[in-house]
Amino acid sequence: MAFFINAYGAMVFGPVVAIAAAAISDTLGCILFPTGVYFFPFIFIEIAGSLIFALFLYRTEITALKVTLSRFCIDFFVNIVLNTPVMWLYYQMVLGKNYVLFDALRIVKNLVMFPIEAVLLTLFLRVVIPPTQKLGYVYSGTEQLRFTRKNVIFLAVMAAVGVAAVALYVALK
Repeated sequence: MAFFINAYGAMVFGPVVAIAAAAISDTLGCILFPTGVYFFPFIFIEIAGSLIFALFLYRTEITALKVTLSRFCIDFFVNIVLNTPVMWLYYQMVLGKNYVLFDALRIVKNLVMFPIEAVLLTLFLRVVIPPTQKLGYVYSGTEQLRFTRKNVIFLAVMAAVGVAAVALYVALK
């Protein structure tokens, strides 16, 4: 659920503040709620996610397509592609265990959650943009934050592409 706050902050404050906030929140999260050994490269995962939100949502007209694309880029490029080598390093260097480079369960989770998170984030932004716009912190209102038929088709196609990529990986394995 933290991605709601990351997206909102990146949309309002931009990439520089989003990067700094991601680094601070990752570090504070590890200090206040430790779940294991702190591993510095995980900070880059947090930074990449916040940066993507900022690149898609800062000082621009917010549309359902941009929200969906930002969520897809984070789920695919950050959570699957970028996170994989960091997890491998963490397991090898810190835990001394083997790590499967393409953990099918983690990949499937990200692909299943992508459309759900994209819809929830769009609905969240529909609620928070109007008061934020009244304060002058965002570029546009919620006029474009409606799922058109084209947006629903795009969501379905992106989900299908993700499922096809996993199926191809499993078939070639």
